[in-house]
Amino acid sequence: MNKIKRFFQNLVSSIVDFSYYKKIVESKFSFSLKYIFFLLVLLQLIGSIILAINIASYLPKVPSFTANLKKMAIRFYPDDLIVRFNNGRVSTNVLEPYNIDIPGQKMAKHLVTIDTKANIEDINKYNTFVLVTKNAVVYPDKNSSYKVQLLDQIKGNFIINKELYNKILPKLFIYLKYIPLVLCSIMAIVVIFGPVFSASFVLLGLAIYLLIGALIIFIFAKIFSRDLGYKKIYQLSFHAITLPLIISYTGRYLGFFWPGSVYILLYLALMMIIVWQFEKPKV
Repeated sequence: MNKIKRFFQNLVSSIVDFSYYKKIVESKFSFSLKYIFFLLVLLQLIGSIILAINIASYLPKVPSFTANLKKMAIRFYPDDLIVRFNNGRVSTNVLEPYNIDIPGQKMAKHLVTIDTKANIEDINKYNTFVLVTKNAVVYPDKNSSYKVQLLDQIKGNFIINKELYNKILPKLFIYLKYIPLVLCSIMAIVVIFGPVFSASFVLLGLAIYLLIGALIIFIFAKIFSRDLGYKKIYQLSFHAITLPLIISYTGRYLGFFWPGSVYILLYLALMMIIVWQFEKPKV
């Protein structure tokens, strides 16, 4: 409890008390590193809680979502469609190309198109997300390209029809009851583990960013003959960045953003004020 109280005292002092920075110079580098890491964990924790609250808002909607999903799934497979597999070769009983869409949903593309006379390259000719040919399934991949799954590994003869689909569907519906548990698990992971992991990554980037900022301030200190080495200026930066970080995170959580240059200039201005108060080296 005392450590938390001391942290918030250091946080306030880092923002409003420039004389506090003379005490920081006397402390170990690890003190400032722990301070900035805990600050980042706290800021990330606020974001994690906001995200968890947003996820929690979906929990009351789960029953209606699953009910609608079940209705949609039942209607999804066409009554008249029979797909035959003969050792990796596909054939159907319908006029091709045959399109399958999500019932009741208007989409820019068809969900699945079956055309056993098409080639793999013909995916671009069809207004569809997935193309099934006589021996392959073609679907989108990263960078606007397509992936091809050949069906030659499917051995034996069998058919997929509405009757088989209706037998499989109830077995899949069983897993829908775990949706609330999954959402709660995600919330717990986000709040418990998210802040530490995300703060670690942010700290890494911030530490590199401050290496450059500290160099600029080090040059400033040398020009005006301030008795501070680069390592101590770098350490002071972990505290001087407090206010820009708080403003940045607050803006993000409230939905407004300022250009990155605003935070950089604020940090540099604060560091110049901090360094200026240090005495010139005695000759």
